[in-house]
Amino acid sequence: MTKYSIKHFEKLKGFRASQLVICGMGGSGLPGEILDAFRDTLGVKVPVVIWKDYNLPPHIAKYTLFVTVSFSGETAETISGLEAALKVGHSKTAVLTTGGELKKMAEARKLPLVTFDKDGLVPRFALVPLFEGLIKITSAAGVTSKKLAIPTKKKTATAAGILKFIDKKVPLIYTSNQLKSLAYIWKIWLNETAKTPAFVDQLPELDHNEIVGFEGQASPFRVMFIQDPSESEYIEKRIALTGKIIRKLGGETLVVRLNGKTMFERFWKGVYLGEAVATKLAIAKGRDPKETRSIDTLKAWMKASSASSDKHYGRK
Repeated sequence: MTKYSIKHFEKLKGFRASQLVICGMGGSGLPGEILDAFRDTLGVKVPVVIWKDYNLPPHIAKYTLFVTVSFSGETAETISGLEAALKVGHSKTAVLTTGGELKKMAEARKLPLVTFDKDGLVPRFALVPLFEGLIKITSAAGVTSKKLAIPTKKKTATAAGILKFIDKKVPLIYTSNQLKSLAYIWKIWLNETAKTPAFVDQLPELDHNEIVGFEGQASPFRVMFIQDPSESEYIEKRIALTGKIIRKLGGETLVVRLNGKTMFERFWKGVYLGEAVATKLAIAKGRDPKETRSIDTLKAWMKASSASSDKHYGRK
């Protein structure tokens, strides 16, 4: 069980947020995606904005709750978001991290802060503690009024079948709009863990454009439809008919059906399944599931470039 350190939550009491803005990149941004997907179930009554860029989104509402999330605490985009949020009047800013510069900034300004130990994890493998930490903040601020128990991770035999289906091809992950955040989580798992290109799209929109692309070339791809039993008959029909057209054009498809008592439970089982598939694929390739060399290299280049620019322009 994850142990959390919580500070300065008294500053969130009595604050009536008119908007929730969650700033987080990569795996650190996934908890916000899940909260937004289950906003009704969690009792969220205010607009939610998920921000994945430098600074802040335009048109910030008065009395906004900003939550900056960075597993490492060193993410440049998220730090810039915190700096910008602190300049917005009539707002509150909270931080979720394991340490780094973000933690130092929060402690120096006595901001509401949730921290936990890394325990050898990387952001995407820390999705559960990151999500639980986010809910601690939003609950304290009254933005979420309900709590949901995250199901425990269990081994599944389904992952092996999906791994065989992918077969060194490029996965395309298709879902309805209600499962788009799950598809995006699968994409991140496959990109970072399995070192595999992967792409996502949603029904019914993809039937108005992307499906035509298979008329040119279907062979490099493997199409996976992730389906929840609560979805409408129209989505069910579209999955069946879209798959039929793709197969007719030479492509291969697989329907991954989620199971569980509630949508929230099925969603998290889908998260764990994506993790298992990506981890098995990384091992099959002989790659370290936690390693992200290209991301690390790019961050180092950006840091060096920024330092060079500061020196050139006399900034400190």
